[in-house]
Amino acid sequence: PVDSSDPEDSIEALPPQAPERPADRPQPPAIGSPISSVPGFPPGTSEQQVVQQLGEPDRQRDEGGNFRIVTYIVPEQVDLVYIYDRANNQVERTEAYFSPYTDANVMRTALNGMLNYRSSPEIEQALEQVRRGEIPSYTINNGSVQGVIEQAGNRIYVGVWE
Repeated sequence: PVDSSDPEDSIEALPPQAPERPADRPQPPAIGSPISSVPGFPPGTSEQQVVQQLGEPDRQRDEGGNFRIVTYIVPEQVDLVYIYDRANNQVERTEAYFSPYTDANVMRTALNGMLNYRSSPEIEQALEQVRRGEIPSYTINNGSVQGVIEQAGNRIYVGVWE
């Protein structure tokens, strides 16, 4: 399993890159301001669709292999990480690192999107149990999609892949 305590550790041995924030990109809410929604993109989503919805990422890392990693950051709320397959520029793995301040409905909506709107009451209950600290982790096996929900330090990590 991946040590998911830090978004930067999702893929090992990648060089850090300074985040860029273009002037024309809408800025995230001020620290402490609640966000109303976080879009979740399932594996197989094109990079073009992600960029249309979220704009340019805050960070990009290129390991020089088959994958490219981008991160979108809403300070003190959530880091969204998309790992793209170079061969087709589609999401191979989608990850979210939620702060403890993120609303449960926002987490649930993002998770449902990450699962291509095929979540279940069992998965949503597990998210809530992990969020409350009642269980440390939950493994998702939902058809062709797999994933994990787990405590990652003071954050809640959700990762989904095919």
